[in-house]
Amino acid sequence: MKNRSDSTYEIFEYLQRFLKDIGGLVLISFAVISLLGVLNLSQGRLLTSVIDVIKQGFGWGTIFFLLFLLYAGILILFRRMENFPDLNLKRLLWIEICFFSALGLLAIFGGNSLTRAAEGLDGGIIGWGIARICSSILPLPVCSIILFLLTLYAFFCATGLMRKIRATIHQKVVTEEKYKKMDEEQLTLHLDDLSQRKQPTDEILTSTSLQSEQKRKDLPPLTILADPKNITTDEGYIKQNADLIEKTFEEFGIPASIVGYRIGPTVIQYALEPGYLDRADENGEMSKRKIRVSQIAALQRDLALALGAERLRIEAPIPGYSYVGIEVPNRYSNTVCLKSVLKSEQFQKIHSSLRLALGLDVSGNPITADLVKMPHLLIAGTTGSGKSVCISSLITSLAVCNSPDDLKIAILDPKLVELAYFNGLPHLLGEVENDPNRMLAVLAWTVAEM
Repeated sequence: MKNRSDSTYEIFEYLQRFLKDIGGLVLISFAVISLLGVLNLSQGRLLTSVIDVIKQGFGWGTIFFLLFLLYAGILILFRRMENFPDLNLKRLLWIEICFFSALGLLAIFGGNSLTRAAEGLDGGIIGWGIARICSSILPLPVCSIILFLLTLYAFFCATGLMRKIRATIHQKVVTEEKYKKMDEEQLTLHLDDLSQRKQPTDEILTSTSLQSEQKRKDLPPLTILADPKNITTDEGYIKQNADLIEKTFEEFGIPASIVGYRIGPTVIQYALEPGYLDRADENGEMSKRKIRVSQIAALQRDLALALGAERLRIEAPIPGYSYVGIEVPNRYSNTVCLKSVLKSEQFQKIHSSLRLALGLDVSGNPITADLVKMPHLLIAGTTGSGKSVCISSLITSLAVCNSPDDLKIAILDPKLVELAYFNGLPHLLGEVENDPNRMLAVLAWTVAEM
């Protein structure tokens, strides 16, 4: 149940909205009728008198004054419509400063004559007064320069060009500093976990310990595996993609900047920091609104088109960071070799006979797992996503780390071509099975063993 104070507040708020609507309608009507009179499309004794007064006051700026009233009236009247520009009092103030400075400038160019101003020429009486006040303080040439610069500056602020110029300069400075840091470190300053990086000495020690373990258990040496061939990614290519990403978001009105990157075997993950949008409330107060992640994710296809990429992935956010990850295919991709993962420190830290080497992440860090902690494993994916390659890596990891006496593997290959090359592996129970009846028998035996 509403009390009296709430009802009074609602009535007062309703009257306030009603008076604003009336004010906007009055401004629009007055501006339209006066414009018709100035253009000699409408006549009348009262209208002529009003127009004469306006011309004497504003001179050649009469039409701009009436257009300003029309603009203000439209903003007031339609302020509650969705997607309609808010009534920005700060912008209106800059428009007024630009207008009155221009009137003073017109008065100076017209000889600062009161007679011409009274006839509705130059900047009118108001422009003459502004020029007169300025000339009493400073020399006339100096006044002209100051009024011109003030008019120009106010115009840029009123139209929003000044904010764009500042943003462009700031972005250019930030980009130069960012790329300078990128050139110095050649890796992202924000995303790299230095604790996970393998130092050359640690890699040598790890490789040596693994080789000794292979000999001690009479396991196949890692020399039978292919060595990785590292292809260095061109820095210019990285910067070009970063610029294209920022430019694409800018074209869609989304302020965002690339603050770092990390290079993986086949993709480059860029760290995107969402910016803020300036928004004015009903009182003209400016506030900053953070760009939503959904706005960035919605531009995934546009980004792929701009970068000429068949596909890309947006990770929002990057785990552990307040950035959005954009993974772009790397033109200078490297083949991930199993040997590099088996020699890694992460793989050696797993004290299990069923440890698995899975591959490398987007930073080039090894991804490993322990089958003991997940006895049931499902590998799924679309055609060509790498399921068979993953299974081959798992089998190889198990075979390299275990002797045939410690590990037995049963392989079923219904596709006939994916795993046939494992025939002859001493860890196998028989051969790679591809006959449906024999595969059912092997599955039944497996269930019985479990």
